[in-house]
Amino acid sequence: MVVAVDKDTKTQTRRTTGLKDVSDWCIDVRVKEVAGEYVIFRSDKYDAEQKIKCPYGQIGDILWVRETWRPTSCNEDGEIWIEYKAGGQEMFYDFEDENGTYYGEKMCDQLDKMGYSLIGNGEDARYDVPKGENPFPWKPSIHIPKAFCRTFLKIKDLRVERLHKITKYDVEREGVDLSSTPGAHFIMWQRLWVSINGQESFDKNPWLWVIEFEKCEKPQNWPN
Repeated sequence: MVVAVDKDTKTQTRRTTGLKDVSDWCIDVRVKEVAGEYVIFRSDKYDAEQKIKCPYGQIGDILWVRETWRPTSCNEDGEIWIEYKAGGQEMFYDFEDENGTYYGEKMCDQLDKMGYSLIGNGEDARYDVPKGENPFPWKPSIHIPKAFCRTFLKIKDLRVERLHKITKYDVEREGVDLSSTPGAHFIMWQRLWVSINGQESFDKNPWLWVIEFEKCEKPQNWPN
């Protein structure tokens, strides 16, 4: 997903969070109306309604992309270098984590214990970790600190629909390359969904949040 977003080939995402009960409710569930931050679903069969708020925000809100990552080096001035499995490296300034520990300070201590030493002088000094010999393992995207986020998305549009309702246009917006299979957009979409969520999920044809987004700059109040 990260690479596709970076190349602007993916500008939509579909998520089921918060909609499982509606999907399992009954076959005739429909969207009655959108009321502010809420979507109201209705079942005429049971003469009942359910109001649900999108957990991802509203149009204009900013989302941040989680990536698989690991630290590569640091220095005693509080600068930390991070690399991403999708490619690229960024420098950040040290920060205090939820346990009251400064991340860069802890990292420097770890590198000291591993036998790495500082090279360079003054502000240019950093721990010498040869390329290709990173001692730190890759960390799952769910564990990336907000301070290390480098990609931000602004919600342009938000709606709900069934999984199978997707159009060819939207399949392309999901980052699927249809250049070699222009007439098989639904099959290509099915393959992608099943590879991530399984065949059973596809067969259920669940309700989804359809979030359309565009890349944007880091918010001014974002942690550094």
